[in-house]
Amino acid sequence: MAQDFRRIDVAAARDVMSRGETLVLDVRDPQSFARGHIEGAENASQDDMTYYLFETPKDKPVIVCCYHGNSSQSYARIFADMGFAEVYSLDGGYEAWAAAERA
Repeated sequence: MAQDFRRIDVAAARDVMSRGETLVLDVRDPQSFARGHIEGAENASQDDMTYYLFETPKDKPVIVCCYHGNSSQSYARIFADMGFAEVYSLDGGYEAWAAAERA
């Protein structure tokens, strides 16, 4: 049976990241990523997903981030369907993360 992913807010994402090695995938376009991103995040295009799906250990937590938290859910679903144990979609996306950083 496929795992499910969870939608989490910025505070919960920080908690997951504080536990150690977490793969943070930012699926925004490279220009937006260059203007600002979560520290340690990797910019991943749709073409990169196969690499991450097959090269990332399935027990490693994965947080997917987009602009506002919508398209990240589609990518998170793919990771969950592939058997990853801990998959999250960042609610509010990078916009929420950046707003929390400014607060």
